[in-house]
Amino acid sequence: MKKLIIVIFTLCFINSVQATEVAVVDFRSALLQSNIGQEAAKEPKQKVAEMDARLKKSRKNLKHQQKI
Repeated sequence: MKKLIIVIFTLCFINSVQATEVAVVDFRSALLQSNIGQEAAKEPKQKVAEMDARLKKSRKNLKHQQKI
C-alpha cells in the first residue's frame, strides 16, 4: 500500500514539474523589432532629438549670459 501511494505521489509530482515549463513572450521587444514598431518609434525619437537640441541651445545661451 505504501509503495502504491509513493508511486501515485511521484507521478503527480512529475506531472506538476513538467507543467511549470512556461514560455514568456516579450511583446515590447517583439514590437520594437518589427517594421511597424520601428516606424512608430521614429516620431518619438525625432521629438526627443528636437528637445535635446533645444536644451543644448538653451544651455549654451545660459553659459553665454553668465559670462556677460
